This record gives sequence, C-alpha cells and structure tokens, in this order.
Amino acid sequence: MRQERSVRLMRSMRRMSWMRACPWTAAVMLLSVGCSSKPDKAPAPTREVALEEQVEKAADRAVVAGERAAAEVRTKAPEGMAAERVEKQAAVANAQAQQKEMQKGAADAAIVRWQQLTPFAPKLLGKFRAISPVDGRDRVGPGPRMAAVRRVYERGTTRATLQVIDALIAKTLQAPFDVTASINEETDNGFKRSLKVGGMPGILEYRAREESSRLAVMAGGRFLVDVRVNRAQAGTDAQDLAAAIDLASLAVLRANVGAPKGK
Repeated sequence: MRQERSVRLMRSMRRMSWMRACPWTAAVMLLSVGCSSKPDKAPAPTREVALEEQVEKAADRAVVAGERAAAEVRTKAPEGMAAERVEKQAAVANAQAQQKEMQKGAADAAIVRWQQLTPFAPKLLGKFRAISPVDGRDRVGPGPRMAAVRRVYERGTTRATLQVIDALIAKTLQAPFDVTASINEETDNGFKRSLKVGGMPGILEYRAREESSRLAVMAGGRFLVDVRVNRAQAGTDAQDLAAAIDLASLAVLRANVGAPKGK
C-alpha cells in the first residue's frame, strides 16, 4: 500500500510543472506516507495519511486548472501574435492557475504553525546572541499560506538576521533553487555562488562594499532559511552561522495535526 500511494503521489507531482522543477518538495511529501503490516482488516487512515491524500487530490485539480488556463490563453490570443509570446503567456497562466488551485485546496493544512519553527531560531547562533524575541506569524491570503519566524542577533558591531519560512506551496520562494548548480558569479564587489549546506541546496552572496554576507538554503524542499550578516568580516560569515542551525531536523519537520489535547 505504501509503495502504491507513493507512486500515485509522484505521478501527480510530475504533471505539475512547478513541482517538477523542484523535486525536493516531492521527496518531502513522500516521507510521511503511512504503511502497515498487512492487518486482517484495513485500518482507518491516519490524519497524516489523509493530509497526503488531500495534497495529491489538490495537485490533480491544479494540473487540470493550469491546462485549462493555458488553453484559454491560446484560444483568445490575438491573430498574428508570435507563437513564442503566446506560449510564454500560456505558461504564466498555467503556473498561476495551478498555484491558485493549490491555495484553495486542503494542502494548506500541511503547512506548519510558526511556533514549530521557533526551535530553529535559538538564543545563540554560533557566537552571535539574540537581541530580540522570536517574531513569528502565520501568513494567510492573499497569496499562498506561509508560516515564518524571524530573529535578530548581534556580536560586537556585527548584526545578523535569521528567517525561517515554511514555503511548501510558495513557488516564488522555491524557484531560485531550481538552478542552484549553475550559479557562479564573480564581480569586483564580491560573488554569488551555489553550494551545499548539509547536503541541501543553497545560494551564498557577498557584497564587499556593503559588507553584506547572505545565505539562503532550502531545507527539505520546503523550508527557506535566510541568514543575512551586516558588517560582515568575510564572504562566508552567513554560511558559518547557518552551520549552527539543525537543518536536518528542520527538513523533516511536519505539521501538527488533529485537535489539541487537553491537560
């Protein structure tokens, strides 16, 4: 049963253009598919498995909505418009319709609450000490639902800002990591390059004149970790701070589901 469910979920994700570009998201979703040891009577599905089924159904609806939107653009395109331009507009309409459908679906239930992200914004981050409490929020419409936490740190005259965001269905936050392997830019003011942090894709950027070091990492294909250091002493300052975050545990974090338990 587990294998069959995994195959069905992967098939629906492959049909979604934006998920196809971000295979990490598919891997994360598959981690929580339930399994059993062939009981005599099939057990009732757990809440977590039900969520995965909802994600799968929402993905199927999103594919249909995207294809319908793209077809409408092609049908209504003015006569004489270049085919390349028509297809670009159709692709945009497809992506927007897919994301809109996902936002309407029950897939939002799989987004964590911001309180679950607080352990990943500790009081001490490497040698930096927090100078602010955790600023957390659950963002709801318009646009995709996201949970996020933010905290500010300081060491001497150097200040760092950390943000952790659950971007499960936020395509715009995932998109930059689709091409991380090909980023390698050098300028007279610093660099921008791709790298791996704990095996996860990241983008490190350094601006010497601004004394700014920034690292963005996509953990588990859904959690965006953004570290920014002002008055940086070296281009890798943000990378060093990110090493103090438990990215492995963040990558497998799941939403708390079900009604809260009483005392």
